[in-house]
Amino acid sequence: MTDIKISNLNFQYADKVIFQNADFTISKETINRIDGDNGIGKTTLFHILSGNLQTEFTISPNQDFEFITTECLPFNELTGKELILLFFKLNNKKADEFVDYIQIFQELNIQPLFTTRYKNMSLGQQQKLTIIISFINKDKIVLLDEPFNALDKASKASLSNIFINLSKKLKRTIIYISHNDVEVPIDKRFYISDFKIIEMDKNYD
Repeated sequence: MTDIKISNLNFQYADKVIFQNADFTISKETINRIDGDNGIGKTTLFHILSGNLQTEFTISPNQDFEFITTECLPFNELTGKELILLFFKLNNKKADEFVDYIQIFQELNIQPLFTTRYKNMSLGQQQKLTIIISFINKDKIVLLDEPFNALDKASKASLSNIFINLSKKLKRTIIYISHNDVEVPIDKRFYISDFKIIEMDKNYD
């Protein structure tokens, strides 16, 4: 299992320091959770890793990250299926792979998304679609900001199972932020505090 080390991470907004010589290490094909107080820099970290915010840091080996939010999806008039196929095309995946790919997420009751325009979807439906699109590029580490928000209890349990399947069977790497007490069997847990990213006991409450 390959380790990915992020080190010498520094970032600030004007006079507000967010990270100062921060570092952390994850392994590929694992599920990782980021915790911390509101406004401490969790989402900022995702924007940095995905290249949306520019700063200097070291990553070894070099790795691309995928960070898509409900606000990022374009073309409100498109249906869920049309948006998924659009991202298939952007990631050079063939349309005939659609059925097999969608099977991974069937537990989330996603059929209604296919014929619903994005602008008419509920927040929960938009969240599901964002998650589906985030995993299309199999070479990228997926960053998910509050993926359990706006989901009902059954969907949260289903998403937890999907994460396990994606990580263990399909060899995907996931880093997510969550304030929800959803039982996901994580491999590592990190806490952002005092400008650092600290590895915690994954079972610590």
